[in-house]
Amino acid sequence: MASATGPVICWNQHGEGGWRAAAFDATLHKRVATFSEKPLLPHLSEIARGLGGVDASVGNLCGEGQVGDNPGEAGVSPVSPDGRRVAVEVDTDDADSESHVGWLDLVTGEFTDITKASEKKGYSPEKHSDQTPGFAPDGSLWFLRDSQEYISADKGGRLAKHPISAACGGERHRDTVFYRPVKSVAVTCPRIIHPSGKFAASPTTVAVGLYTVGGFNISVLGPRIDRLSDDPTEGTVTNQVVVRDDGDLRSCAPMAWINAADLLCQGEDNDFFTIRVDTSKARDGRVEVGVEREVAPATENEIFSVAVAKDRRSIYIASSQSGEADDVKL
Repeated sequence: MASATGPVICWNQHGEGGWRAAAFDATLHKRVATFSEKPLLPHLSEIARGLGGVDASVGNLCGEGQVGDNPGEAGVSPVSPDGRRVAVEVDTDDADSESHVGWLDLVTGEFTDITKASEKKGYSPEKHSDQTPGFAPDGSLWFLRDSQEYISADKGGRLAKHPISAACGGERHRDTVFYRPVKSVAVTCPRIIHPSGKFAASPTTVAVGLYTVGGFNISVLGPRIDRLSDDPTEGTVTNQVVVRDDGDLRSCAPMAWINAADLLCQGEDNDFFTIRVDTSKARDGRVEVGVEREVAPATENEIFSVAVAKDRRSIYIASSQSGEADDVKL
């Protein structure tokens, strides 16, 4: 999966084996790898029984991410970068430790319970409830501890605590499983992260005179908090960006950074284009930019998903003329 040159497509066969994924080559003609949760189900049942739990599960194979009505960048991965381990969450009957996290080794079949390994016994016992496990690009397992702190465990089980970006503010997704590591900081709302890791783009509606148009915010990720309960009452420094094309306002939903300066936009008519953004101007206020390059023309087809190639030189668009999933073409 990790070495695939084309897109990875995920779907959930509810009641028929859970999550599945297929990776394609750059031509989209050849399926180069597949992954299914179904073979894991007996192992997950065994893990749950071993902990006296009621359920053990693996997350969405493509991560969780949604920015409004637009796809955001995926969060942590349920599969380790080397493809050998999967992140597992176990719901237990223990009131002091309602859920455990760890990983299942796909080669040995052994489950490593990170939550249990970090328990303290004796005179001052300490238990934790851990949730939403997933792997970062460096192979460490991240998770949310006691609904407050983000922790990671390396392959040897050593734990490290991570700060949380204050950028999300009131839009923090407390009731979802989404988060992603950005240079050792947990960003807990889906946004389009700048390659520098210092800024993020998220869609918004911008008022320009008597009109409103789809634009986006550029937020600074820098300010940090230690616990989710430390959320600041005010958000971080934000800059609103709108697009003006030949004098007319043009809707832009941010999709992906192509490089450090160019951002891919999806217009309200399912058109795609790039703009150039100066992130050094991330401050309170509004900036207008022009269209840098047209990428794909408007279409009345329904767009089901959009993915950017790893080399950032092409995009994959899944659309349907009929609006039905069975008619989707790439």
